[in-house]
Amino acid sequence: MKKLLLLFIGIATLNHGWAQDDKKQSTPSPDFPGALVLEYGLNYFYENSYEMRTNPWKSATINAYYTYPVQLGESRFAFVPGVGVGSEKFGFEDDVSFLDSAGLTVMKPISELARFDDNMNFQLTQLAANYIDIPLEFRVHSRKTDHKRSFFLAVGGKVGFLFDSKTKIKYQEFGKSKIYKDKYHWNINTFRYGAMARLGYGPFNAWVYVSGSKLFRGNKAFNMTNPTMWSWGISLATF
Repeated sequence: MKKLLLLFIGIATLNHGWAQDDKKQSTPSPDFPGALVLEYGLNYFYENSYEMRTNPWKSATINAYYTYPVQLGESRFAFVPGVGVGSEKFGFEDDVSFLDSAGLTVMKPISELARFDDNMNFQLTQLAANYIDIPLEFRVHSRKTDHKRSFFLAVGGKVGFLFDSKTKIKYQEFGKSKIYKDKYHWNINTFRYGAMARLGYGPFNAWVYVSGSKLFRGNKAFNMTNPTMWSWGISLATF
């Protein structure tokens, strides 16, 4: 996931550099259709149990989307579809993680899981889920003739399809810092959906997303709350 995001950022940086060179040489260049949107935000659970308390600063959402604004006639309105990758992380306050038990996902203290014990110093425990997302928005702009240089308000939503998930535990053992990752589906919903809104100017905006789907599938979360999530953050559109 990190490599994919670095690739997106690299493309955006190269594009910016080429654009600067074009300006210096005063040669015309075509306007690249659409935009590469990079988002960063903080995740929260609601309707969750005490044991599933999260630390927002360890629960980041990082999204990279390609969007293509379609102005509706000569109006202030635009329809903005997109596609890209969304990464959600949930960092827990307590030393807990997940265990698969007969096809059910169970939350347990880390010290009760195989390979760990009470003598270890646990520094970080996270659940990560990565999606292919399809965001869809309707925007209204302050200027009819120049949407790229105007204030705007957007409402819409997105759907996503899970393609990767894992737990991550950072700990110290015998004075050495170690990281343990367990790549597994953990019965996370393979399909997600939710509503979102954003307010911004030009390429910059602030956004909020509220999920309408539960984190886990059906009744596969055993003896714990099956939460929904919401997040907020900032966004930058390149190209």
